[in-house]
Amino acid sequence: MPLQPHLILFAAASMAGPLLASQEPQPFMGQPVPGLSTGERNLFLLGQLDFLTPLTTQDGLGPIFNEPACASCHNHPGVGGSGTRVVTRFGKAASGGAPFDPLAGLGGSLLQDQSEDLHCREVVPPEATVTALRKTPIAFGSGLLSEVLDADIEANAVNQPPGLSGFVSYVGDATQPGGPLRPARFGWKGDALNAIAFSIGAGLNEMGLTSPFAPTENAPNGDQNLLAACDSVADPEDKPDANGITHVQHWTTFQRLLAAPAQTPRTGMTGEIVFNTVGCAGCHVRDYVTGAAVEPSLSGVAIKLYSDLLVHDMGTLGDGIVQANASETQMFTRPLWGLALRNSFLHDGRIAGGTFHDLMVATIAAHDGEGAASRDAFNNLPAGDQADLVDFLQSLGQTEFDYELDNDLDEFDWFFLQPWLTGPGGTIGPDDDQAIADLDADGDFDLTEFGALQRAFTGQVASPPPPPEPVQTRINLSVQSGGNTVWVSPGAPFTYQVRATLSNKQTDGLAMVSFDLAFDGGALAPVSPPQDGSMSQFVSPNGLCNPAGFGGTPIAGTLIQVGGAMNTIANSFAPTPSGTVVGDVAQRGSWATLATGTAVAPSTPGTYTLHLANPMGNALQKNVSGGAFYPVVALGTGTVRELTVVVEACAPSNYCTSKPSSSGCNPLMQWKGRPSASGPNNFHLYASAVQGSEAGLFLFSLTPGSTPFYGGTLCVGGNIKRTPVTTTGGTKGLCDGSLDFHMSQGFMAARGLTPGTIVYAQGWFRDTLQTDGTGVGLTDAISFTICP
Repeated sequence: MPLQPHLILFAAASMAGPLLASQEPQPFMGQPVPGLSTGERNLFLLGQLDFLTPLTTQDGLGPIFNEPACASCHNHPGVGGSGTRVVTRFGKAASGGAPFDPLAGLGGSLLQDQSEDLHCREVVPPEATVTALRKTPIAFGSGLLSEVLDADIEANAVNQPPGLSGFVSYVGDATQPGGPLRPARFGWKGDALNAIAFSIGAGLNEMGLTSPFAPTENAPNGDQNLLAACDSVADPEDKPDANGITHVQHWTTFQRLLAAPAQTPRTGMTGEIVFNTVGCAGCHVRDYVTGAAVEPSLSGVAIKLYSDLLVHDMGTLGDGIVQANASETQMFTRPLWGLALRNSFLHDGRIAGGTFHDLMVATIAAHDGEGAASRDAFNNLPAGDQADLVDFLQSLGQTEFDYELDNDLDEFDWFFLQPWLTGPGGTIGPDDDQAIADLDADGDFDLTEFGALQRAFTGQVASPPPPPEPVQTRINLSVQSGGNTVWVSPGAPFTYQVRATLSNKQTDGLAMVSFDLAFDGGALAPVSPPQDGSMSQFVSPNGLCNPAGFGGTPIAGTLIQVGGAMNTIANSFAPTPSGTVVGDVAQRGSWATLATGTAVAPSTPGTYTLHLANPMGNALQKNVSGGAFYPVVALGTGTVRELTVVVEACAPSNYCTSKPSSSGCNPLMQWKGRPSASGPNNFHLYASAVQGSEAGLFLFSLTPGSTPFYGGTLCVGGNIKRTPVTTTGGTKGLCDGSLDFHMSQGFMAARGLTPGTIVYAQGWFRDTLQTDGTGVGLTDAISFTICP
């Protein structure tokens, strides 16, 4: 016997490695459950392909069937969904003491309305006195639904509200003939146990495919002679493919791994309270937790199903057909998940056309039997409460950021979402339209959500593909002020930078980054991006409004969400991503400055910390492009280094003003280490944002200055000395160079810089492209006292 689908999945799952964790939107309908291994993902894609591919006569199609491919029916709003296709059930109504007759000997109760040979095509026999249409149900979440615990379904039957008398529909396992009966989870009448039973039954009855579990072909209107004449393929027809997998196994794997429909907001809405109050939740039970499945991604998952998975007497809403354990008036409670994107409603699809509100009002009005009391309670509600309940129903199937409610996330959704991106802090509530963008339900649409939106972006597609596989790229972040320790005088300002690089796996660069900054020595002011033209697309991307960045939102002294983003939407909206975040940051081990800021040291000497929190980012996959957007994936968190701030009287501090360079940057005087005559020999004069590939040095003296000098200010005076000439590194014409001089204890002693001496220092460098013709660049200055 062929290998069972769940065994194939186990083999794939056992080789799965750990995946990066991040806060993600719920999948679109047609996408897989989160957390699949690479092997499971591949099986999902193979199953999806088989689900889409029509069977041929040689494959086993027919001789009678309804459609040649699963997706011929299950296609809205994505592969595995519902659709406009309906099938016909027929039979002979109970009469004169005789029970309902499904007319099995005449091909009932399901009509197969197509055939490869017109002579074999079925018709509704004249003996039939009742017919019913059946709408295609969704297959989304089939694996999760299959793993609902039997005991939970049975508990629903025991713990029903007054007025309800639903019962468990016990059915057999299609793969274990003669085995114990278990509660059904599928079918309009509660006739199928799980996803594989559904696949076996649909394969035989909708496509005419026999399998080891259903080896007997359906005869056209029960005529065995016609069957012999029209069926040319030996049974069972479902044979393994080149991968050793049968059609039934492919279909089952695909359906088992389909994600459940989303619900946004996840926390629920006011209308759900109304839904519960009028009694809808008596049958449409919300919460379940799946049991232990072979696939880890299906085990122990909390789902919101909105079905008790019981059979109820629905009075006139029944379809007149007896099937499995359900009578003519009894119907299985279908889950409400995915309701918002269905195109017709009820078992026969009779409710169609009009606004969602009108459709829901009509659908509720059709409820009868055990549903009549809730129907009447709804009809007696004030219009506002009715609207709240319908709004809640429309959240069942709503994915985050899908403004147009069309099962994708594209540039048109972003057009409407963009004004809502206002950064941390807000008052968005679950009943507000903006709630679809408040992923973490904290009342705002900020960079946390924007990063998730960027990862979830699909472009305009008929059925969203699986998200890109996670990469193991990590972002390393470091707060520096020349180094990771800075000595500062009490009450003096000091500058710092946040720098980043990517590690572990090469990518094309950063798509977005966000982090919080906190200083236990006092409140922080918003930071700025580096004055570097190559960062411009990241800070203010062409075609992408980013009002939430860049400098962070001060909340209680902490900077919340410092960050920025690239425009990763279509080429028509933005140039190819480039600049520092794609070049420098993408190079393994190469650090690039993302932000610069100034803080003020506390007045009390001591050791303080300026640290990063809540880092997150996306990796840009520029080389994967070729579609309507540049794919991005979540970055892992690598090394995060804080800045140690040592406050003492002899620490350096900045003063004076730098001269803007020819690149438009303000070169910055900094330092590393501590100016000590006997302590660690680690003091460096350092200057950043100077012109690249030029000559430079430091000027120093024992007297401050403020004299006009070559278009800038000479910040040192008196007897001025200098350090040896060095090169700035970096790129000619860009301000990506730096100056670094080790002012060693020997250097200081040779020049009489003894403990207690106050020194003033400034950076000087060539700036050959300077428009004032001087060819000179000047930093600001620092003063420092030589410590013992």
